[in-house]
Amino acid sequence: MITLVDLIQMLAAIFGLMLGLVFGHDSFGVVGAIVGAIVGFLIGAYLGHWPRRLEIQRERKKFAVMTVEQLIQGLYDPKCWTPNFFLMELKSRGEDIQKHYNLVLSMMESDTSPLKRQFGYAALLSAFPDQAQKLKGYSPASSPDDCKAKVSMLRLEG
Repeated sequence: MITLVDLIQMLAAIFGLMLGLVFGHDSFGVVGAIVGAIVGFLIGAYLGHWPRRLEIQRERKKFAVMTVEQLIQGLYDPKCWTPNFFLMELKSRGEDIQKHYNLVLSMMESDTSPLKRQFGYAALLSAFPDQAQKLKGYSPASSPDDCKAKVSMLRLEG
């Protein structure tokens, strides 16, 4: 899944590459174009990464003031878009996130929403990486029946 922030980073890198290519070529010819493209790409990718960093900082500040009970309540909110953030914050506070594992699996089996399955999968990847490695071929875009079949393997092991 490509997010808006991913798109911004990619476009910034491409823009930097093109800008470096043009300015390098105008100033130093072919060698300048190559060096300029590489330098421009790196600078663009670096600058394009800042929106993600700022978003993560904003989310961390938002979660820092929440109590453990508020975090758990937010995690179980049906409108939760960032279960992985809630789980990782709970984990950083020393809470046992294993008791929320079935919630993540339930999200990954959602009948109604591929987006909900994507959120559950993101939570599995970040909060339960060992279990995620056992899950081969899962795609949130697949049919609900396919997703349930894949997730049932994790339920049997867990």
